[in-house]
Amino acid sequence: MKNFEEWKKETLISRIIVLILTIVFISFSFIFNSPWWLVPGILCGIITWNTKTSKKEYDRLINEEENKIQKENELKENEKKNLEEKEKPRKEKYEERINSLDILNKKLETLNDLECWNPNESKRLLNENEHNLSEKLGDSDLHKILKIVNFVSDYSKEIDLVRNSIINEINVNQLKKSLLIDFERNHDSFEVIGEKLSVQTEILEGSNLFKYAKSGVYGCTRTEALIESLIGIGDKLIPSFEIEIKKVQYLEGLCISMMIFGIEGKKLRYFEILESFEKLGALDSTWQKKIEYKLTSIESKLDVIIGEIINLNGKMDDLINNGEQIIKELESLNSNMASSVVIQSLNLYQNYKINKNTQSLKN
Repeated sequence: MKNFEEWKKETLISRIIVLILTIVFISFSFIFNSPWWLVPGILCGIITWNTKTSKKEYDRLINEEENKIQKENELKENEKKNLEEKEKPRKEKYEERINSLDILNKKLETLNDLECWNPNESKRLLNENEHNLSEKLGDSDLHKILKIVNFVSDYSKEIDLVRNSIINEINVNQLKKSLLIDFERNHDSFEVIGEKLSVQTEILEGSNLFKYAKSGVYGCTRTEALIESLIGIGDKLIPSFEIEIKKVQYLEGLCISMMIFGIEGKKLRYFEILESFEKLGALDSTWQKKIEYKLTSIESKLDVIIGEIINLNGKMDDLINNGEQIIKELESLNSNMASSVVIQSLNLYQNYKINKNTQSLKN
């Protein structure tokens, strides 16, 4: 508001103008002999009379203006507080998801650093004992052993391929940007409400995209639901890949054991292991076709690794359960091929299976 002198000057000018109008209207009533001109004249006179230019009036107006501004500010502040209170749970959830994404990023870095088992030992032993295996088992079985050695090698490469693919597709920085954009949207708008309903419909229809979410994804947008699912799967990623790596190590140990039993004339053990590999699809590459069919999207890749790339069948379970006996038989043969690495490989996955089964019984 203007200072007192300026306000007083402007008010006086307004008062003079209204006073002139009062005189004009009253004059018109006499000139035209019409009482109707007296009405605006009287009104202007009342305005002139009530218009004050004192310091007291100025202070009163200033007071009113300040009170009005104060009330408006208080109203805005209350609205802001109410909005913050309303948005507080969403903001806390947003910050929680950002922290969880940072943890997920560290897990992806750890996953990237995991060292896959390179099954070179079985290839080396096959090359060194090619003549001996051909002589003892025949070329047909030698070819089957070659396929099994390649199967173990391809399995190791497949693990690496799936791992790299998952790491490349889960872009944590991009997810954070998407989450911020999503947070800043009006969650009361028809668009967002419709999106949330769509997500709930997909969940009810059994969508695989959100099934790994730790907390419920009902009432979440698509971005929130996807992030919840990725956060949920973060705890499973590293253990799942570690299991797959142990499997490769175990299968190579089994492959080498099969070669040893074949050379040493232990045909029953040899055929038992050969049949187990055959059931896995090692001799006709059916396992690869099944995996390739599944690796079409991020959710299917996660399904594959969590659900195990290769599920060791009942025949393999029999071998795992008889692991100690197989190791004793290998040790009794005193074969140069039965190194400590082979024994360790057989023990490793066997111990994992025992611990897993024990844990399942406890649960």
